[in-house]
Amino acid sequence: MLYFELSANAFKSHGIDEEKLKQLAGKTPEGEINWETISKAGERATSMIDPYCYAQYSNSMPFNPVPGIIRDLALSLTLHYLYEGKQSLTEDRQKTFEMNMKILQDIREGKTRLFSESQPVSSNPVIFSKKTNADRVFFKLEGY
Repeated sequence: MLYFELSANAFKSHGIDEEKLKQLAGKTPEGEINWETISKAGERATSMIDPYCYAQYSNSMPFNPVPGIIRDLALSLTLHYLYEGKQSLTEDRQKTFEMNMKILQDIREGKTRLFSESQPVSSNPVIFSKKTNADRVFFKLEGY
C-alpha cells in the first residue's frame, strides 16, 4: 500500500514537475511517466516507514486515512530512492533523508505523534528480542 496518490500532482508539493518525474522514473514507450518505477520506489518507502510506525501504532495500521506527516515522508523517501537510482545524491537530498530518518525514529519512540491525544495508540508497544526458543532457559526455583 502506498501512502500517497500515484499522480504528478502528489509530487508538486516537493517541487517536482512532470518533466522531472520523467527524468527520474523514465518514460514509457508512449513518452509518459513510468509509474511502475515510481510505484516500486513508493513501496520501498512504505517498507521503510512501516516498522518505525508499528511500535506505537500497530492498532491503527494500515493507516486510513493516512496522516499528513506519513504521506510527506513517503513522498520524500520515494524521491530519495528515485534520485538514488538515477544520479548521485546532492548534499541537500542526503540531509533531507537524514531528517526523514530522525522523524521516523521520533515516531517509533513516541516523541512525534501522528494523531491527536484522543486517538488510540498501541497500549502495548511491540518489543523485539534476539532470543530464540533454543536460547531461552527456564528453571524452577525451589520454595518460590
